[in-house]
Parts: sequence; C-alpha cells; structure tokens
Amino acid sequence: MKKLIIILYLLFSACGFGNETMVLLEEEVKEVKVYRSGAVGTFSDQELMTFTKPESILIIEGAIRSAVTRSETPGEETPDYDLIISYGDDFPLHPVHLWLGEVGEASYFMYLVEGDEFYITSTEVTAELKTMLKREY
Repeated sequence: MKKLIIILYLLFSACGFGNETMVLLEEEVKEVKVYRSGAVGTFSDQELMTFTKPESILIIEGAIRSAVTRSETPGEETPDYDLIISYGDDFPLHPVHLWLGEVGEASYFMYLVEGDEFYITSTEVTAELKTMLKREY
C-alpha cells in the first residue's frame, strides 16, 4: 500500500511542474531488464537483473512516467544503468538510460534512442530505486 501511495504521489506531483514527462507505451509492462551502462547512445550487454514482479515494475514505471524535463544534467557523463522496458512479444522494447543519484539527490532518465533531453526524478524516487536495486543486486 505504501508503494502505491508513493507512486500516486509521484504521478500527481509531476503534473504540477508544468514540464514534459517521459512517455511509455500505453500497454502493460511485462518486465524490466537492468544492464550496467557503457555510454550514452549505446546499449550494454552486461545484464545485472530482471524485474518481473508487478510491484517492482510499477515502481520503475512510475519513476519513468513521473520524470520531467529540466535544464539540469547529471554530473556524470556515463549513465549508471540501461533499462529495457518490455511490453511482451507483440510490442517494441523501450530502452532508457538511468543516472541513479545518491540518497537525497535526484536521478535522471534519458531515452536511449533519439535521446537528447534529460528527465529528472524526485529525491523520493531515487531512494525507492536505490532500495529496489540493492535488494535485487
């Protein structure tokens, strides 16, 4: 229940910023694969983990959908992770870069294909993502 409340808060609070949010397909996300990133614009083959549980997918999906465009950029040039969002065999994959912030900092997403804008999360999203990635890794 706590996770649902956090996700709903993030979705509604992102609407108040007046900035463009990240977009995913309007289909059910089946799994999210996480890879160690190598560089912007390229995709790593070093798979670290796969999320298939609905509650984990909901957290990642909420984090991506609530991220908003900002002129800020991450401090590091290379993303920490590459995420592959899968909607099942009948739909294309959705690759996204993730710069995971430290506790108390924002995180950044960028579309891997044709990505030139950064989308920033709240510090609460960063904390949730860090906890989830540590638990699985």
